[in-house]
Amino acid sequence: MQNSVYQTPIAQWEQLIRTFLPEDYYQLSGLEQHDPDLYLQILTQFDAFVRETILPLNASGDEEGVSLENDVVTTPKGFKEAYQAYVEQAWPTMDFAEEDGGQGLPKIMSMALDESLGACNLAFKLYTELTRGAAHLLKAHGTDTLKAQYLPKMISGEWTGTMCLTESHCGTDLGLLRTKAKSNGDGSYAISGQKIFITSGEHDLAENIIHMVLARLPDAPAGVKGISLFLVPKYIGVGEGDSATIGDRNTVSVGNVEEKMGIHGSPTCVMNFDQAQGWLVGPENRGLVSMFTMMNLERLSVGMQGLGMGDHARQQALSYAQERLQGRAPAPWKSGDNADPLIHLPQVRASLLDMRVEADALRFIAFEAGLAADFAERHSDTTTREQQQMLLALYTPVVKSALTDYGLSTTLQSQQVFGGHGFIREYGVEQLVRDVRITPIYEGTNGVQALDLISRKIQQNEGKILENLVTDWKAEPACNNDYIEQSFQQYCTELTTTTAHLLDNLSSPEASVLVDAMSMADDFLKLLTYTLCARAHRRLLQANPDQQVVQQHAVWYYQRFASQIPTLASTIKQPSDILATLDDNNL
Repeated sequence: MQNSVYQTPIAQWEQLIRTFLPEDYYQLSGLEQHDPDLYLQILTQFDAFVRETILPLNASGDEEGVSLENDVVTTPKGFKEAYQAYVEQAWPTMDFAEEDGGQGLPKIMSMALDESLGACNLAFKLYTELTRGAAHLLKAHGTDTLKAQYLPKMISGEWTGTMCLTESHCGTDLGLLRTKAKSNGDGSYAISGQKIFITSGEHDLAENIIHMVLARLPDAPAGVKGISLFLVPKYIGVGEGDSATIGDRNTVSVGNVEEKMGIHGSPTCVMNFDQAQGWLVGPENRGLVSMFTMMNLERLSVGMQGLGMGDHARQQALSYAQERLQGRAPAPWKSGDNADPLIHLPQVRASLLDMRVEADALRFIAFEAGLAADFAERHSDTTTREQQQMLLALYTPVVKSALTDYGLSTTLQSQQVFGGHGFIREYGVEQLVRDVRITPIYEGTNGVQALDLISRKIQQNEGKILENLVTDWKAEPACNNDYIEQSFQQYCTELTTTTAHLLDNLSSPEASVLVDAMSMADDFLKLLTYTLCARAHRRLLQANPDQQVVQQHAVWYYQRFASQIPTLASTIKQPSDILATLDDNNL
C-alpha cells in the first residue's frame, strides 16, 4: 500500500490572504462579512476532509479503475460514499452566490481548495470540477426556465455536469465539429452526434448528468461562427429548484470508456447523442463564446491541479529524503556512519529547493489571478471590472500552462529523488506522474495556451496590458536586496523589449517572420512566467524583509530560474527562416 504524505499548504495561503489582499478587498460585493480567519477555518476544515476521506482513495481508485457494463459506468470502491460526504458537507456550493444556494466564497478560496483536492485525488476531483464549470456556464447564459430546472441540483452537487466539445476528427479545432442540432418545434432540439474524451460522461455517483454540448444548427455558418451550445441531460428534469426530480431517460449513451495512462478512477467517455433532447444555451451560433465561460474556469482549475499534484510529489520527496539513508554527505552534514540522509546530498537538496521556490512563486501568481477574477466579478466600478477582466485573461494561459508544466516536471523530479522506489507503486509517486500528465494536455494544450497568450491576450491590445503591469511593478516598494532589485529591473526591460519585438513580427507581411514569431510562443510564455515568478519572490521579500529564509528562497529562484530570462529574450529576438523553408520530410 502506498505511503501518502500530503498537507494543504495552509501557511502559504494564509500569508497570501493576510498580507497581499488589497485594502478594499472586503468591500467587494458579497465579501463585506468575510475575513482571513473565516478563510483559514475553511482551509483547515477542507484539508482535514480531503486527507481523511479523499486521499485514501487515490491509490485504490487507480488500481481498481472504472468499469463499463450494460451502459453503466461503475466507479471505484469508496468513491460513491466519498462523493456523498462531499455533497452532504456542502463543499460543491462554496463559490456560488448565496442567492443561488451557494456560500459566496471568492475565487481565491476556490483556487486554494482546487489545489488541495487535486493534490489528494485528481480522479475524484474531476467528477466535481466540470459540474461546477457547467453550473457557472448555465448561470451566466441559460434561460430562467433552464436555470430553475437544473441549476440548484448542479450547485448542490446532487446532479453532475460535463463539457462535450471534442470529436474524433477534431480536437482543439472545434470549427470542424459535426454534431447536429435540429429544432423539435417545441423549444427543444434533437442533438445527434458523437463526442470523445468526455470526462465523467457516465458514472454512478449522481442520479443525473447534465451535458453541455456544442453542435451545429441547420444552415449554420461554417467554422466556429456556426457553433451553438445546448444543455442535454441524461434524464429530463421535472420540476424546479431543490424539489426537481428526474423524468424520462434521454437518448444519451456511453459508447466506450478510454483506456488511459492515468486518472484511472475517472471515466473518460465516448458519448453518443441519438436525437437526444436538448435546449439552447445562449444565442444561436454563439455557443463557443458562451462555452468559454466554462473553459476559462476549467483552465484555472487545471492549473491548480498541476500545482497541487506537483506539491504533493514534492512533499513526498522531502519526507523520503529526510528518512532515506543513502550516500555520503559532504561537510557540514557528513556523519561517521555508513550512510547519510538523502536530504544532505547537494544534488538532492538543490532539487528539493528548486521545487519549493517554484511552488511558492506559482501559488502567488495563482492568487493574483484569483484576485483579478474577484475584482472583475464583484467590483462596483465598470471600468475597474473591465480592467481586471483583461488582467485575468492575461493570467489564465499562464496559470494553466506554467502550473501544469510545474506539476509534470516536479513529479518527475520527485521520482528521481526516490530512485528505483519512484518507479514502483509503493510510494505513489509513479501514479502522480501518470495522473498529472494529462494536465498540460486537456482544456487546450499548453502550446495552444501559449499561442492564445501572444495572439489574443497581447497582440489584440498591442501589448498595453503588459506595459501597464510593468509600470505598476516598478512603482512598488523596493526590497532590501540589491541583487534582486537590479536583476528585476533588468528582467522588466527584457520583457518589455521582447514583447515589442514579438508584436512587430506577428504583424509582419513576411511569412517566414510570422512563422518564426509563432514558433516562439512557448518561449515567450516561459519568459513571462519567469518574470511573474521573479516579481512574486520580490513581493514576498518586500513583505518579509527580516526573514532570512524568504531572502534565501528569492535569491535561489533568481539564480536558478529568473537568470534564464535574458537568454530566452535573446532566443526570441534571434531571426530564423528555418521553419518556413525546411522541407517537411527533414523535420
